[in-house]
Amino acid sequence: MTSILPPRQSLSYRLLALLLVISLSVSLLLTGLMVGRDYRQAIQEVDSQMALIAERDVPVIEDNLWVMDNDDVRVVLRGLLHSPYLWHALIEDQKGQLSIEEGEAPSGHLLQRELPLAYTYDGQTVNLGRLKIDFSLDELYNALLAGAGQRLLVNGGGVLLAALAFFWLLQAMLTRHLLAISTYLKEHDDWDDATPLRLTGRPGLPTTEEVDELERIVLAINDLRRHQREAVTALQAEIGTRRRAEASLRESEEILRAIFEQAAVGLARIDPENGCLLQVNQRYCDLVGYSPEELTGRPYQSLTHPDDRASGSDCLRRLRLGSCRSCSLEQRYLRLNGEPVWVQLTMSPVRAANAMPAGYILVVEDIGPRRAAEAELAGHQRLLEDLVRQRTEELRERNQRLAALNQHFVGRELRMAELKAENKRLRQAAGAASPGEPRG
Repeated sequence: MTSILPPRQSLSYRLLALLLVISLSVSLLLTGLMVGRDYRQAIQEVDSQMALIAERDVPVIEDNLWVMDNDDVRVVLRGLLHSPYLWHALIEDQKGQLSIEEGEAPSGHLLQRELPLAYTYDGQTVNLGRLKIDFSLDELYNALLAGAGQRLLVNGGGVLLAALAFFWLLQAMLTRHLLAISTYLKEHDDWDDATPLRLTGRPGLPTTEEVDELERIVLAINDLRRHQREAVTALQAEIGTRRRAEASLRESEEILRAIFEQAAVGLARIDPENGCLLQVNQRYCDLVGYSPEELTGRPYQSLTHPDDRASGSDCLRRLRLGSCRSCSLEQRYLRLNGEPVWVQLTMSPVRAANAMPAGYILVVEDIGPRRAAEAELAGHQRLLEDLVRQRTEELRERNQRLAALNQHFVGRELRMAELKAENKRLRQAAGAASPGEPRG
């Protein structure tokens, strides 16, 4: 059997329940307002009765009290008991003592009223006491409650009919179209489905001219799905580009990691804040004799020979100040066993996007063999210089001796030449002395 009510999980069911609650609330509110109005009217009626009693009955009571005709006073009081909600009336004298009483004092909630009694004689007013009247509020409440039940039924029926008519009108104008929109969104959930949304009973697609709120929703959904298709297409293209960029980045990182790990020189990455080692390659570990775990987080200056640390600190300071793009120096490292090793150290900053140093790259090359070769070459050079100096000294001494011998032989030749000249002169002199003698 098909239920006349919509499904509980549907918007129509919640709307119907809301309309019923609103109808009940409105009915109660209207009934409360009407009951309040009836209550005010009843109180006004009581006040009107009191005004009528003061105008009509109080003078009669005052005249009878003055002549002490209590029977006529009782007749007047009994007449008052026929008024609505009035159950009890009594007269107290000027001393507050009960004088005359009619009716039964009601229990429960009471509304009491008092009227003064006085008589004027020869220009003088004499106080005769007070007239006290009790109205039963319980009777008033019961009458109002009985009328409230009837009013609630009438108001509830009228508001309920109006709510049902509104619900039917809303169902015909809005809910079925909302269901059509919901069904469309469920059946066309693929982003590449280009089928446009159309409302039931409205042929063709709505345009932007003279459209109601539902057609604006349809236009918005169609535009949203079109933008969704465009956005998904653009997103797929962007994802493809990003994936290619990420693949290229990973490849570059792998290449850089391979270069870093397999480099023939020691490489290290230094924290720009505290100068600690962040990453080292195996060659760096081999140079100093520590493992990567022992070096990570350790200040790089702790490996430097104490006599060479000042130059390393000055290099880092100049890099931080930006006075140079890179710094290179030779210094000694202390290996794990305490043995010093000479290295060529080159430090360069790695700049971030804001041009601030994000770290430093340290390139360390073992120059111990080169330093040993240079030391050996220097020794050979000194030996050669000593040999050259010694040979030069020997040559100088020989030259001195040759010069001395040469001088000796030159002097001898000169002496012999002088002797020969002297001998020749003597011979010439002797020939001149004895001309007849034959020449020898």
